[in-house]
Amino acid sequence: MIAPELARRLGSDPDDPADPRPRALIASALGCLEAAVATWIAGDGTQQLGRLLDRAMGSISAEMPEP
Repeated sequence: MIAPELARRLGSDPDDPADPRPRALIASALGCLEAAVATWIAGDGTQQLGRLLDRAMGSISAEMPEP
């Protein structure tokens, strides 16, 4: 349901199944959420979940420095 709107925002055709970007972004966001929740649970909920999510999403930024 989110992919067509995200495709429009990316400037691509929402009916184009050949563009992986919308689904890749959705999968990345869900993966970051999963990692943030797992970290939050492991820390007994002592850290702010929003900050953990921001940190997880920041780790996959396009501007991430090369190793």
